[in-house]
Amino acid sequence: MSLIIKYFRDKRFRKIITLFLSSVFQLWWLSKSTRFSSAEKRELKQKAVYRKQARYFAETATELGGLLIKLGQFFSSRVDVLPEEYTSELSKLQDAVKPVATKEIIQRIEAEYSCGINAIFKNFSQLPVAAASLGQVHTAETKEHKKVAVKILRPGIEEIIRIDFDALRFVVNFAKRYPKINAAVDLEQIYNEFVETTLDELDYLKEGRNADTFRANFSADKRFYVPQIYWEYTTQRVLTMEFIEGYKVNDPEALEKAGLDRALLADTLIAAFVQQLLQDSFFHADPHPGNLLVKKDGTLVFLDFGMMGRIEKDMREELVALVMAIFKKDADEMVTVFEHLGRKGKNPPHFNGEMNCPSYYVYG
Repeated sequence: MSLIIKYFRDKRFRKIITLFLSSVFQLWWLSKSTRFSSAEKRELKQKAVYRKQARYFAETATELGGLLIKLGQFFSSRVDVLPEEYTSELSKLQDAVKPVATKEIIQRIEAEYSCGINAIFKNFSQLPVAAASLGQVHTAETKEHKKVAVKILRPGIEEIIRIDFDALRFVVNFAKRYPKINAAVDLEQIYNEFVETTLDELDYLKEGRNADTFRANFSADKRFYVPQIYWEYTTQRVLTMEFIEGYKVNDPEALEKAGLDRALLADTLIAAFVQQLLQDSFFHADPHPGNLLVKKDGTLVFLDFGMMGRIEKDMREELVALVMAIFKKDADEMVTVFEHLGRKGKNPPHFNGEMNCPSYYVYG
């Protein structure tokens, strides 16, 4: 009880709880107020409420940052869970992260290396080239005059995440009391999945190792490229990698201007995930447009290896069987494989209040 009181004294915790509880109340009132309405009128009201809630969530997430931004980005792709009114609004959070002051970023780097920034990097950029919910990227040069992208964990993000996890845990426990919500969404599984991926993204040493593994898996295929990791400039909170210039994969005008075949790029991307899922059993779990670049020669570049997944051998065999069933148009076999896959899921471990990330078999 004392811990709950402590958190409710925290302004951030209260705002997150208020955000979710107000949404629950609105949905409850919607169901009561539209009981005797026509199906068409009920649908219109539902869409209006969903859109209003999504906008309120996006505004609050932009204000608070931290995991709310990440949670919104996470759900923006979950069209299997949320209606389009939510996902379309939440997708705007992909570019809504406010950058941290460069002075604070430099202080974080200097604390990691226990020396001044000029003793580590040359020409460290004062403006970030990218800002995400957990980290921020600046360009720089190494002492060997190599241009690099330096990804830095946001100062203070660990404490923010502790509060956010506890707030989300409170919300999940509250929502699970309602049978309709439980029947519609497996909140426990989503919460655990979200905790797993977030904790993994806090360890840049692990992300660097993921990048090296991914690069090795595609070393024989020149259609793909993974930036080199500069380990002598990398710590748990600072990741230094090769700087790559390219076009965004979702910028059709730039791709067309460069003479790149979008259909061929799509085929290349499909081939990449077929290999990841059916051959390597190690896949990129966050392949949104911001994590994919196209070089001038058409090479597809994968970025950001904080969210990765592994597939166990028996599950991979079932996925191969599913592909074969689809190829043969065997509906009965597809149903059988889906039933097998549904029984192979595991319950991921709960967040235990510590920031150390255990080893997971699959996430995302």
